[in-house]
Amino acid sequence: VYFVAPPVVAMKEDIKTFLTQRGVAWKEVEDLAEVAAEVDVLYQTRIQKERFTNMQ
Repeated sequence: VYFVAPPVVAMKEDIKTFLTQRGVAWKEVEDLAEVAAEVDVLYQTRIQKERFTNMQ
């Protein structure tokens, strides 16, 4: 599993811990180009700016 996101919206630690405890290998990257050639399925969502209180 690859998590592709900027640090401000990185996958939460509880999810990563859950996966690790169940033997699921995962890796975080910031640039989709780093892993695009390796993935079979890509699921993408938009950054929900309305959920951020500080937009600076």
